[in-house]
Amino acid sequence: MMAVYKREIRMFLTTPLGYVIAGLLFVYLGIIFANNYGGGVASVSNVFALCSIALFILIPFMTMRSFSEEKRLKTDQLLLTSSVKIKGIVLGKFFAVLTVIYVILCEFFIFNIIMSSYGKVDWVIFFGTYIGLLLLVAALVSIGIFISSLTESQMIAALLTLLLFVILLFFEAMPVLLGFSFLSKYADFIGFNSRYQTFTKGIIDYSNIVYFVSVCALFNFLTVRVIDKKRWA
Repeated sequence: MMAVYKREIRMFLTTPLGYVIAGLLFVYLGIIFANNYGGGVASVSNVFALCSIALFILIPFMTMRSFSEEKRLKTDQLLLTSSVKIKGIVLGKFFAVLTVIYVILCEFFIFNIIMSSYGKVDWVIFFGTYIGLLLLVAALVSIGIFISSLTESQMIAALLTLLLFVILLFFEAMPVLLGFSFLSKYADFIGFNSRYQTFTKGIIDYSNIVYFVSVCALFNFLTVRVIDKKRWA
């Protein structure tokens, strides 16, 4: 797994895509924080909320090449015939993308430290929201990598992932919009937003932690099955 992990990290550091996405997110979060701070709001809650929306858009472009690029360049055959287990390949790619995003999200600590130097900040809510954001990112990355394993086109992988993320973003509101209000409680149970919003209140609900971890485990397992099927094919 570590060999694949290091290889993926190296790819992010030696290609423009990683720097472009990191730069966009850094600038985006900086502008939001500046506006938030300029408005006299001693909290980064708004920054967290808008950051989650940005990640729904950017993560598909970070995961699109995970397996699609390997298939297009035919380098997937080298991976499949290597001594690394398929689970190790999938987890190596998964943790590499997570590492890049998590490093970028460390920017939130800088924001909160700046806020704390000018007034009192609620660190409990900050850490609750931050943990929720990390779990949300992990779930989204696992989904993106799974979709990337289904096609050799990076653009198709990115668009399909983006489409699914848009559905997830508005999932809780869909029953009401479609006239099936009685399904709202089920949508709230499955949807990502309602569970993430619990963290933004500083509430660490273990059921929500288990939910996001389960989503990661499920989609990483599905990715392993897709790649395993290709190996035997």
